[in-house]
Amino acid sequence: MIVLMVGQMKKIPIQFDYKGKHYEGRFSEVFGAAANSWHLMIDNFYKGQLIHSVNNGFTFHSNSGEMKDMAEYFGEQITLWYE
Repeated sequence: MIVLMVGQMKKIPIQFDYKGKHYEGRFSEVFGAAANSWHLMIDNFYKGQLIHSVNNGFTFHSNSGEMKDMAEYFGEQITLWYE
């Protein structure tokens, strides 16, 4: 289970390869949500939202439907960052 503390750094850097392309960006923590969630920003553009819940684990939602299969990887990177 991930426990987050308000006041911790809100921007989590991330680099990854997806379908032959390299991406660099950051996750920004979203406060006030029922579940833990983060917005993925790449080149200052919103790419989607990573959500963690006890029942469903990590899920990634984007308007384009891309990167849904990256949810567990994104979650692992965020978990490591908080450790």
